[in-house]
Amino acid sequence: MSLEGVLAMRISRDARRAWRGAQSAIALCALMGSIGCDVQMFHTRLEVDPAVVKEVSAVGAVIARTTNELLYENTTQVYHLMIVDVGGTDLPFALDFVRERLRERGWTETDGGLVHVNMTSAKWDKTRLHAGRPSLNASFPEEQHLRIVKALTANANGSHAYVLIELSKDE
Repeated sequence: MSLEGVLAMRISRDARRAWRGAQSAIALCALMGSIGCDVQMFHTRLEVDPAVVKEVSAVGAVIARTTNELLYENTTQVYHLMIVDVGGTDLPFALDFVRERLRERGWTETDGGLVHVNMTSAKWDKTRLHAGRPSLNASFPEEQHLRIVKALTANANGSHAYVLIELSKDE
C-alpha cells in the first residue's frame, strides 16, 4: 500500500472517531434534556418594549427612573421602575389619576385598592404594571436619591403624592 493510501485511511479513521464523538455528545445532551435535567442552551430576557415605558411615563412627570434585573434559571427579568408626579395631594387620588390615564390608553385593572393598582394591556402582550407608594426598597441610582427623599417626605407629610410605577413582562 502506498503512503497516500495509508494517510487516507488514517485521516478517514480519525474523521470517523471525531464524528462518533460528536454523535455521542449530541445524544447525551438530547437524553439529558428529555429526562428533565436542566440543560438549557438559550438565555431568555424578559423586558417590556421601550414604547411601553414611554406610554406609561406620559401619565405624569417622572422624577426618578431605573431598571432592575433579576436573574433566575436561564432567564433575566427586567423591571422598569419610575417615581412619577401626577399632581395629587394624596396617594388614593394619585392612583385614581394613574388608573384613568392608563385606561384611556387601553390598560385594564386586574387588582387594586387605596394604596396600589395592578394593570395589564391588550396592546402590550404579557406586560404587567404595578403602581403604589414609593419606597426606599427600590434601588435607584445615587444621583437620584435627593429627589426621591423629597418625594417620600412630601408623601409622608401629605403635601404631595408621588407614585412608584413598576413595569415587567411575563413569560
